[in-house]
Amino acid sequence: RTVVEFNSVSSQLNKATLVCLVNDFIPGAVEVEWTVDGGTRSEGVETSAIKQQADNTYSVSSYLTLPTSEWESHDLYSCVVKHETLATPLEKSIARSSCT
Repeated sequence: RTVVEFNSVSSQLNKATLVCLVNDFIPGAVEVEWTVDGGTRSEGVETSAIKQQADNTYSVSSYLTLPTSEWESHDLYSCVVKHETLATPLEKSIARSSCT
């Protein structure tokens, strides 16, 4: 079972950071990408090394950091996970309009 969740959206120093946590996947190879309003985004993306957990599953975190002005000019932010156990990529989205 692969779990994807947004941990936080923080806005500080004129930047917004979204965090995507991917947990409980086996085997330990995974691809994580971000989309903004449907378009693939690579700038401002940082993905951690894949970590093996005590239960022998794996986890990874991916971060999207962008200027506040850009955050405010788009609405739909998605973390897309590709893993060999998934028939189709797993996508978790957050709408800026839902953030307070």
